[in-house]
Amino acid sequence: MQIRKIMAMVLTGIFIIESINLLCAQPVEGKTESVDVEVEVPILNDDIYAARERALMLGQRRAVELVVGVFVNAATLVGKAQLVDNQIYSKTNGYVKKYEVLSEQREGDTLKMKLRALVKVGDVNKDLDALGLMIKGATIGNPRIMVLISEFIDGTEPPISTTETEIAQKFMDSGYRVVEQAEVKKIRALPETKAAMEGDVEAATKIGRDMKVDIIVVGRASSNFNTDQGLGGFVSYRATLTAKVIKIDSSEVLWTVPNRQGSGVDLTRENAARTALSKISKAVSEEMVPAITKILNERAQAQLTISNITDWNKLAELNKYIQSMQGVSGTYIRSYETETGIASIDINLRYGNAQQIASYLANIKKFPIEVTAVSGNVIQARAK
Repeated sequence: MQIRKIMAMVLTGIFIIESINLLCAQPVEGKTESVDVEVEVPILNDDIYAARERALMLGQRRAVELVVGVFVNAATLVGKAQLVDNQIYSKTNGYVKKYEVLSEQREGDTLKMKLRALVKVGDVNKDLDALGLMIKGATIGNPRIMVLISEFIDGTEPPISTTETEIAQKFMDSGYRVVEQAEVKKIRALPETKAAMEGDVEAATKIGRDMKVDIIVVGRASSNFNTDQGLGGFVSYRATLTAKVIKIDSSEVLWTVPNRQGSGVDLTRENAARTALSKISKAVSEEMVPAITKILNERAQAQLTISNITDWNKLAELNKYIQSMQGVSGTYIRSYETETGIASIDINLRYGNAQQIASYLANIKKFPIEVTAVSGNVIQARAK
């Protein structure tokens, strides 16, 4: 029930943030958003005044919750609920710049209120980022990832790859879309799959295209008996992992694990072998996922081609609006032809994607823009 409630808030928050009028001329840290919410509270002991105060407090908190839901994924909200409550929701009054009661109505022992709150989105954004809760990986083009790791214990391949499971889980925990292991299992026995897991970039790229993923993690892990001497009845295993992270559209190797080793100790050989594999894969995934997120963050870009830009002053004005948008780290005016009025602008993103930027562009009140097409990271638009 709690998860469904949070998911509903996330979806509602995304709809609200994308449909509201953005105050794009403000600096990022000073951004505010107007958010409408509806709340219901019980009227206790026929005290309508106390009920109204509770409704006002709940309405403001709900507005902040909706904004938080845009920047933090549902799984994180569940897992970090106490942290978010203590560090974010407890400061609701500080995040709401002002509010307006749009309507209120008593229905029996219930007070219904509709409230419009002006939320300091920039401050919420900044505080969430400081707590490490911001969605970053999943929103950078929302890439789909496949993890394909062969695994051997004393030369025998087990039915389930511990390494593959651990790395895939870390990507999922960080908000990425990951191909389910049931789908991976269907192609595991194919010749090109085995070649990919041995490090063949061409084979891995082909699999990635066939599976319609953006990034593929391929590699090989093994765990072998080390010793059972002098360990008081325990057994020691030594694990090794090599892996590559490949970007499918360019066949580029983004990150490598050349030869990571680690050991595990347990009472049985099987448990010791899996402990060694689990330890090494967790350690690698803790480095891999942030590294890939950082690379994608640095390279994230939307490309805007816009027509009907009549002069350089208008182009400079548009560029200023874009630079003030949430998630934009900078812009580069690639070309501009005064004769045709067509400008091409590269928009560098800290997070977000072309769809989000297109939504922002369409909502600039002082600079009306018609977005005509969005495909991948390319936006086509026309100034009105």
